[in-house]
Amino acid sequence: MPSLNNTSGSNNWENDPDWLEFLEHADKPGPWSEEHDKIYTIGGLSNDKSGSFMKFQNKINKNG
Repeated sequence: MPSLNNTSGSNNWENDPDWLEFLEHADKPGPWSEEHDKIYTIGGLSNDKSGSFMKFQNKINKNG
């Protein structure tokens, strides 16, 4: 497998077939309805509309 290091100033990973296949797959819509195809995240962690994750974080910060 060719090196994906950025030694020549180019982004070789952008042309890697495995990476392109992964990105193509990741962009496909899921099998769920559009109503349920909404995700809320903070820092890559799932959250809900009411922001209960932030409430939890604030509670942790308050209690030290």
